Amino acid sequence: MHVYNADSGERWVYRDEWIRAERPDEPTGGTIVDAQARAAIVALIDKLATLAIFPDD
Repeated sequence: MHVYNADSGERWVYRDEWIRAERPDEPTGGTIVDAQARAAIVALIDKLATLAIFPDD
């Protein structure tokens, strides 16, 4: 079962208990920084938050 929590702006899923996705941390560190890959990952995180897959930051 899926529900949308309007108060928190999150989608919750019931799988033996209510669970919700956590917003992942943006990429940091490493010896070689690939700015384009980092930008793409950040854009993906933001889009998933916009779709309420997990909460905004």
